[in-house]
Amino acid sequence: MKNLVLFLFLASILTACTNTEDNSPAFQANKEGAFYNALDTRAFLDSEGKFVIEGIDQKERLSLLISGTSEGTYNINGDTINIARYVDESGNIYSSEFGGRGTVVISNYDIVNNSVSGTFNVEMILRDLDSLTFNRGIFFEVPIITLKNEEPPMGNSSTFAAKINDRIFTQPTLTSTNQNNLITVTATRNTQTIKIIFKDDLAPGMYSIDNNDFQAFYIKDNITESATLGNLSIIANNIISKTVKANFSFITESATISSGQFTVTYN
Repeated sequence: MKNLVLFLFLASILTACTNTEDNSPAFQANKEGAFYNALDTRAFLDSEGKFVIEGIDQKERLSLLISGTSEGTYNINGDTINIARYVDESGNIYSSEFGGRGTVVISNYDIVNNSVSGTFNVEMILRDLDSLTFNRGIFFEVPIITLKNEEPPMGNSSTFAAKINDRIFTQPTLTSTNQNNLITVTATRNTQTIKIIFKDDLAPGMYSIDNNDFQAFYIKDNITESATLGNLSIIANNIISKTVKANFSFITESATISSGQFTVTYN
C-alpha cells in the first residue's frame, strides 16, 4: 500500500521522469536533465533552528535548509532565510546564497510517523563560476532524526573559497593543522593569505569574533591584519575523521572577506 501511495505521489510530480523509483523514503529530482536518486535521506533541526532536508550519496549531498516545519511553500531568494546547498564528488560547494533561487514545498509533516514529504526546485551557484539546477524534486516520507555533533561533513576533498574585497579568491594552497586543540586553516595564493583559527570541539552553529570564539587574519605582502568583525558558521565537525565544514566572513583594516567556505581534513 505504501508503494502505491508513493507511486501516485511521484507520478503527479515527476511525470516526465521515466526512472522514478518506488522506494520509501525517497529523495529524487531532475539534475540538469538527468535523473537523481539519493542513496539515503533524512531531515533534522540544526543548531540554528533551520529545518534541514537532505539527500545523501557516498560523496555528494544536497541540503535544503528552510525556516520552518509548517506545511506550505518556502521561497529561496539568494539570502540566508531559506538555503539550498549541494556538494559534488570533488567537494565543490554550490549554494543559493551566491545568487541562486527556488522553492521548497512541505506537503505533509507527519508528527505520528516522524517524517516529512514535499517537493522542491532549486538553482545553486558555485563561487560565481557555475550554476546547478535540480527541478521536479520530491522528498517522500523522509525520516526526521536528531542530529549528532559527530555527523560527517559533505564530501572527502579539502576545498576553500572566498571573496577578498569582492574579488574571487580560489584554488589556494591549503593547509590545516590541529595544535593544542586549535585548528588552523591557512589558504595562500600569490601574496595573499587567509588564516582562520578555532577550537577543535566547536559544535555546529554560528560563532562570532566579538565573543572570541575564533580568530581570523588577512595577510598581504607579509603584512598581517586581524579581523575586527566576523562570523564562523560550523556546518559539520567530525572529530573522528578530523574533518570540518564551515562558512565564514570577516573584516580587517583593509579587507572585507565574504562568501567564505571550506571543507578540510586536518592533521
